[in-house]
Amino acid sequence: MNLRSLLTGALLGVCCLSVAPAPADAGKDDDTLNFVWRRDPQTLDFYNVLESSGLTLGVNVWDTLIYTNTETGEFEPLLAATWEWISPTELRFTLRKDVTFHNGEPFNADDVVYTVDMVTDKDNPVINQQMVAWIDRAEKIDDYTVSIFLKKPFAAALAYLAIGVPIYPNEYGAAVGKEGMATEPVGTGPYKVVSFEAGKQYTLEKWDGYFDGVKPKATIGTVVLRTLKDAQLRVAELMGGTADMAWDVDFDQAKQMDQMPNLTFRPVGTMRTQFLVLEPNGMKGPHPLTDIRVRQAIAHAINREAIVDNLLSKGSELTDVVCHPGMFGCVSDAEAYAYDPEEARRLLAEAGFADGFTVEMWETSSHTISEAIAGDLRNVGITANLHTVTWPAMYDAWTSGESLIAQSSTTHWSIKDVSITMSAYFGGNPQDIARDEELHALIDQANESIDPEERKAIYSQALARITENVYWVPLWNLSNNYVLNSDLDFTGAFDEIIRFNEASWK
Repeated sequence: MNLRSLLTGALLGVCCLSVAPAPADAGKDDDTLNFVWRRDPQTLDFYNVLESSGLTLGVNVWDTLIYTNTETGEFEPLLAATWEWISPTELRFTLRKDVTFHNGEPFNADDVVYTVDMVTDKDNPVINQQMVAWIDRAEKIDDYTVSIFLKKPFAAALAYLAIGVPIYPNEYGAAVGKEGMATEPVGTGPYKVVSFEAGKQYTLEKWDGYFDGVKPKATIGTVVLRTLKDAQLRVAELMGGTADMAWDVDFDQAKQMDQMPNLTFRPVGTMRTQFLVLEPNGMKGPHPLTDIRVRQAIAHAINREAIVDNLLSKGSELTDVVCHPGMFGCVSDAEAYAYDPEEARRLLAEAGFADGFTVEMWETSSHTISEAIAGDLRNVGITANLHTVTWPAMYDAWTSGESLIAQSSTTHWSIKDVSITMSAYFGGNPQDIARDEELHALIDQANESIDPEERKAIYSQALARITENVYWVPLWNLSNNYVLNSDLDFTGAFDEIIRFNEASWK
């Protein structure tokens, strides 16, 4: 059966929706950008948001000490005016003196020290440890000079600081605590939070006091980010004009909406990697995937090229490794697992599963993709029953070993250095279910090296070990499908962060 036929039912549902089109300038009239997505943030505390949507929140509401230019990839000053390495483990920053938080609190070195103390507090750890685990402490030199000390040399420190360490206000943070920052956060960014309903929506308002820096000032007055779990409801609102923008739209639905005069389809190639996580160690007891031959069979069973050609939009590309080639260190000579259903059946028979077996495949989204993968697995004798859950439930099942196969994806936290992928997923953190000590040693060695060529060589060994042991099955790097109000001028980014301050009305 042609893979595209899997979409027929969903498309018929959308085609038959009776939606009266709203005026094309519905959002433009009241200067409000209405954005709909399936994400359902339960907190607005950047450091405790489980999913990558927190990066969009972070970039719009807060600022970091330095900034990565989205076009050149170069680091530029943001809250810091300058920086220098004092030693391999000390970075010193001279701060701007003209920055104010949304509540009127002036920004200075105390805020940097407060933020670093908060995220390195071992008695009250933040969820996003992968962003900050390399930091030891911060030390105030004077009101506008501060040093950040590393636990040990870490070549990617600037890349992490540029996206993963937004600065919180020390006075407000101390007064309201984590609970206050979770519901009424205060930052220095181009937008401020004016309302929040957990799991439903939050509203951003242009911050007129934003300083002149490398991040553009916002031009759109209000942005409402609203949760709509049902994809057809998101489509209906776009078609009806009550939503101005959505991302991660089904490819065929996006092409259909592109035919409407009030909507524009914009596919944007991103660094998001889609993959299968395979549980190799029997964390909750024996199962077929503890046999490497079964994991190899799964890798050989999936017709990745057919799925990319039939179900994914322009800009999606096959990948044989668990990262994006645009990331530093994402290079490996390991031989990929080619589509070979006969070899998959042979490996299963050799492992004692000639008659196949049944397993659950967990997912949070991309249901059509999961169905296609399940079809390929069924073709070699593996019955993969799909189990759709929320991301927190997926996280718990993944980290506990309850899910034997999980279909997921990562933006690599939008950090263009493979150290984030290696450390977060294979370096001993909760999502590392491979628990491979030899792999840990390689990752530690690469992370600590300050020689770029040595780092590349060691990461290449680590990536090869992941491939050889089939801890993950890399699938492809995805294009993100945006559908926009035609009056909206917006260009999506490779790192998949939505910078509303770079959007404007035509």
